[in-house]
Amino acid sequence: MIYNKLVEAGFAAYILFAKMTPKERDECMDKFRKQEYNVLITTNMIARGVDVPEAQFVINYDVPVERNFEGK
Repeated sequence: MIYNKLVEAGFAAYILFAKMTPKERDECMDKFRKQEYNVLITTNMIARGVDVPEAQFVINYDVPVERNFEGK
């Protein structure tokens, strides 16, 4: 959902997740390092392992698990 909203808004975004093959993950990170896209959405699987000097900031949050989340 976040990815779709960002792309609809005109951001060059991509998703990195655990079920990707190592080759797919490497290609994704290479493209991010080359700034082919400027937003990388990922799970916490690489939260501590991204070394991209051009990355200006990282937003880390947990998505609510419950469908009827009311901020409680």
